[in-house]
Amino acid sequence: MYKKYIVFMVLFFLPLAAQNKYIYASRDHFAGNELKILSWNIYMLPSIITQTNNSDRAKAIGEYLGKGEFDVILFQEAFSAESRRIIFSLVQDTYPYEYGPANSGGISLRLNSGLWILSKMPLRKIDEIEFKQSRGFDAFARKGAILMEGILNNFRFQILNTHLNAGDYDELRASQYRQIRNDLLDKYRTEDVVQIVCGDFNVDKNDGHNFKRLINDLAVRDYYAGWQCSYDGESNDLVSPKYKKRSLIDYIFLRNNNSDNIHVVSNVHRLKRNWSEHHYDLSDHYPVSATVTLQTESRPVFAESVAGMPN
Repeated sequence: MYKKYIVFMVLFFLPLAAQNKYIYASRDHFAGNELKILSWNIYMLPSIITQTNNSDRAKAIGEYLGKGEFDVILFQEAFSAESRRIIFSLVQDTYPYEYGPANSGGISLRLNSGLWILSKMPLRKIDEIEFKQSRGFDAFARKGAILMEGILNNFRFQILNTHLNAGDYDELRASQYRQIRNDLLDKYRTEDVVQIVCGDFNVDKNDGHNFKRLINDLAVRDYYAGWQCSYDGESNDLVSPKYKKRSLIDYIFLRNNNSDNIHVVSNVHRLKRNWSEHHYDLSDHYPVSATVTLQTESRPVFAESVAGMPN
C-alpha cells in the first residue's frame, strides 16, 4: 500500500554473492537450531512518493537492524538503491550476505520487485518469479517472489519473500499466490524441509473469507494468534491520512512438509524512532518477526513486541 504516483524510472542493483554454496553456520554465532526472521516492507520508494527523507530513514533502519537481533531479514519495497546502500553499509559486518532485489535483470522501464534479503549466513537462491498479472500502480514494478535455501546447524530450510498486489484486487492476488505455490513452493518442495513464507500479502486477517483462501491456497500454517496490526492507519505517521483502518497484512507463514517438531514465536514490532522533526515511524508498515525452533514438540505461541521511543 503506498501513495499513488506514476513512476517511470529504472533502478538497477547487482546482487552480491547470490549463488553462494552451502556453508554450515557456526554454533558460535547461532543459538542451536533457532532461526530468527524479520520481514519488513520498508516503504523505500522514490522520495517524490514517500514525501520523506529516505536517506535519514534508511540510516535509522540500519542502526536498528545493526543490533543483529535477527538471522535473516526480508525486505519489501526496497526499491531505492541509495537506501539499500545506506542500510547495508550499517549492517554489513553483521549481515554480510546480500541477495536481490529480485527481478532486477535486463533493461526495463519498470522498477525491480523491491524484494531484498540480508542474512548472517550464506543462502542459496533456488528460483525467482515475476507475477504474470499485476494491476494499478503495481504494474510499474516487476513484483513476484524469490525462494532461497539455507542450513543452520542441522536445520535445513527454504525461505520465500514476496509482495502481492495492493488495492481492491482480490482475485488478482489469488492468482498471484497460486502462482507462488505452483511455480515455487510445490515445485521445489522437499520432504522434511520446512518452507517459510514471508512478505506483504495485502490480505487483511480481518477479512475472513480472503484470509482463509490465502491460507488454504498456499497450504501454509498461520502461527499468529489474536488480532494484530502491521499497517496502522490510526497512529502510523507515514500512512496516508486517507487510510483510517488498522490491518494485519504482513505475515510469516510455515509449510512444515512433514516436519512436526517446529516451535514458532511470532511478533509485531511497533518501532518508533525520533529520526526526523515530523516523524517517528520508520515505515508505513511495522515489521513482523518469527523465531522458528526445531524441538521435540510443537505448539504455536504468540507474543507481541512493542518497541518504544528512545529517551
